[in-house]
Amino acid sequence: MSRLIATLLCWIALTGVARAESISLDPQEQAWLAQHPVLTLGIDPDHAPIEYVDDAGVYRGMVADYVALMEQRLGVIFEPQLGLSWRESVALGLAGKIDVFAAAGRTAERENRFLFTMPYAEIASVVVVPTEEKRILDVEDLRDLRVALVEGYAESRLLIDRLPRLSVLFKQTHLEALRSVSAGEAGATVLPLPIASYLIERHGLTNLKIAGANPTRATRLHFMVARDQVLLAGVLSRALASVTPREHAEIQTRWFNVKYEVGLDPGEVRNTALGAVAVGLLVIAAMAAWALTMRREIGRRREAETSAHANARRLEASQDQLRGANLRLQEMADSIAGAVFQIRVDPAGGLRVEFASGQLIYDMGLEPQALMDDRGTGWPELVDAEDRP
Repeated sequence: MSRLIATLLCWIALTGVARAESISLDPQEQAWLAQHPVLTLGIDPDHAPIEYVDDAGVYRGMVADYVALMEQRLGVIFEPQLGLSWRESVALGLAGKIDVFAAAGRTAERENRFLFTMPYAEIASVVVVPTEEKRILDVEDLRDLRVALVEGYAESRLLIDRLPRLSVLFKQTHLEALRSVSAGEAGATVLPLPIASYLIERHGLTNLKIAGANPTRATRLHFMVARDQVLLAGVLSRALASVTPREHAEIQTRWFNVKYEVGLDPGEVRNTALGAVAVGLLVIAAMAAWALTMRREIGRRREAETSAHANARRLEASQDQLRGANLRLQEMADSIAGAVFQIRVDPAGGLRVEFASGQLIYDMGLEPQALMDDRGTGWPELVDAEDRP
């Protein structure tokens, strides 16, 4: 097994320094881009440091750097539409007056009107509360609070869908939502971690703290276009797939202040990665054991409960705790450099991926679920022959 882990880590390290693949465009795509050299870009001007417009009126942020990469890859210009709020930009996109959005979250409602690329970045989303709140909040706790949310954002829609009876106080911006919690108008708010850190520090909201992870999921960013722009969606997807792990790391660490060292020799990369994964696996093992305990607890409660109504309530609470445990397990795995895999040998002697996580999987154009289902990914070929059963 140690040989198998080392093999996978070497593959991760070498992939991380791979050069970008060229983008192959057919004549129809080339002609379309030539006819549309400037594409209008819908932005969120108040989403720093993810994307924003600075005091000089310049479009900046992590997403702006990805947009610049897409301009280089495709030879077009994305023109930010300034002077609009996010909701106003989305409304213009629905009317066919904005071509592309570069920082869109995917929801069932939007899928009826737009097309999405694969996610190119996944950002932790957190619950922010007053400092006097002593609990680490889970789903059950949020149901008892008034939660300030920004209307029109995917993370708000996903949370409301998860908790239909949630008491919501809608605000226009994340800063307004944070200030409402600071003033005691709301008991909590949910937003991406980089935005929370940026706004709390910049505006001196010292009576706020982070009290848990978003119980729905992390914030996933996609490029988004109108549903009739199939060709453009395909071109953007291929351009994003060409972004190397190193380019992803350079952009994200530039804006999120996470240390990233380049120019390491393969041995140093392997040793550093092995150390990081060893620590990470210990944490993951503890979380997995806790999740298994919760599964067993759900089973015991099912057998012991005699009242149908009480059984439903207790089972719902346990399942919510289990989902929270799995979410924290996923987030811990995602924080490890590269990718994390849990591999089992089945009774027939074959290899099966039971857990897969990490931004690197998306960077390679794959989905974690596809690896676990082994839908044509060919991942077993990456394993040394000596390690195969």
